[in-house]
Amino acid sequence: MKILYSSCDKITPRELLELSASVGFAEHRSIEANKKAIANSSFIASARFNKKLIGVIRLITDYGYIIHVADMAVNPEYQRKGIGTKLLKMAKEFAKKIKVGTGKNLGELSLFANTGAVEFYQDSDFTLCPNGMVLTDDPIRKGFENNFQKKWKKRQKSSIYFEELKRIEPLE
Repeated sequence: MKILYSSCDKITPRELLELSASVGFAEHRSIEANKKAIANSSFIASARFNKKLIGVIRLITDYGYIIHVADMAVNPEYQRKGIGTKLLKMAKEFAKKIKVGTGKNLGELSLFANTGAVEFYQDSDFTLCPNGMVLTDDPIRKGFENNFQKKWKKRQKSSIYFEELKRIEPLE
């Protein structure tokens, strides 16, 4: 299987929506929001098979201290073939190039790991940090985040990483 990777690819808002739908992210996404997200990204890398977008990673950064993985998705039909690992490697190379959040460079390369992806990111040198927060200033947003957290916790309870997370003592 010949996968074409690019950091110069022009992905479309519809392609991003279709890929997001394939991994279950599309319920709160739209073509219009994707258009803004793509236009305001600092870095996008894609994976295509037969011209079809099958994987993407999208970063945002302030180029000084913070670089964040805003999107990371691989179509389930193509998962466990190294595509996500390659896209994440491309993102890390970009972070090293701009000298933010990698190695001894100041700042953080951060992300929110969706249900089932914690192990993948930990295998890629990310560390689970229990102090992340997200704004929930609207009842609909609060409900969405609470439901997501319930699913995430249920999934993690069967994981050795959940036990590891419970043992982490807060800094004093």
